[in-house]
Amino acid sequence: MAQSSGIALSLYLATRRVGGLARAQRNLRADFGDEQSNDTRVSERLGRSEVPRPEDVIVQQAPYGYPATAEAFLQHWRPDVVLWADNKLDPALISCSHRAGIAMFLIDARVPKRPVWRWLPGIRRTLLRQFDYVLAGEKQYVKRLRPLGVPANRIEAVGFLQEGIAPLPCSHAERDSLGEVIATRPTWLAAGHSGLEVPMLVEAHAQAMRRSHRLLLVLAPQNPDDGAELATDLETDGWVVGLRSRDDEPEPDVEIFIVDLPDELGLWYRLSSISFMGGSLTPGTKHPVRNPFEAAALGSAVLSGPNHGIWHESFERLREAGAARTVNDTDGLARAVEQLLSPELVAEMAAAAWE
Repeated sequence: MAQSSGIALSLYLATRRVGGLARAQRNLRADFGDEQSNDTRVSERLGRSEVPRPEDVIVQQAPYGYPATAEAFLQHWRPDVVLWADNKLDPALISCSHRAGIAMFLIDARVPKRPVWRWLPGIRRTLLRQFDYVLAGEKQYVKRLRPLGVPANRIEAVGFLQEGIAPLPCSHAERDSLGEVIATRPTWLAAGHSGLEVPMLVEAHAQAMRRSHRLLLVLAPQNPDDGAELATDLETDGWVVGLRSRDDEPEPDVEIFIVDLPDELGLWYRLSSISFMGGSLTPGTKHPVRNPFEAAALGSAVLSGPNHGIWHESFERLREAGAARTVNDTDGLARAVEQLLSPELVAEMAAAAWE
């Protein structure tokens, strides 16, 4: 593959940062050319729906650990800048990049893990000195990295890189129409929930309805094809259910409304004052969790379980700002929903996400 004549940026980073960095570089430089994103984790995970791959990102597994192939890799792509956002430093790639005179920046810097080449004394110190500049995630890491050889004038704490997100689109006519149907009903959304979470969500809804009998729960299953079966099961249990795919509407008597049409989360984030991020109450990492900034960007207060998947830092950022809350079980979720029935509190959380 031939290299383009534009700016070549070589990235070694975690999957979730690919899109954000690509967009940032396009905005800053009109002459941005190719972007090579090189990490085994990137190639393994970019195909998942939770991490959309930008169309102009070239995914190429980097030749970690082999000086000869690292040199060939750099000669082929000829990057102008290297951004390293991986906590694992690779001696071959970093040393070859340094010898080639390529500007190198270590971002999201923590105290790096020891390289595999442990028999070389002081290897971390040597590698860290080869970076032109180090952007640490927190001040504590500045204090811990400086004794490892990073000069004081080449390091600063700027916070961890976060994945930005453009607001999900929706039909404004549809939003206005559904907004008239829902009117002033308090509404909460479970976005991308797993099947295992349904009993917890329904029980939490039942508990919260004791305080607000008009409360509406909107279920957006991770797999929209599950919507019809889910509706049947809930109706069998005695719930009044609406199903989007059969042209139902969230009429006043509907208690649970199931959204089983694709690409409508932008609509329902806008209509729901509270959003629970599905997958976060499911143990393990089998079920993906949606990016909490999807909801926060559209003014919805964010609730989640303790499992945040690849979006851990994003959840923490919102939680520290007061824009998100974490619950551990059904009762905790019910209490959080009840508390957020206060319009003033929801407004405060929404405002905190935008600051």
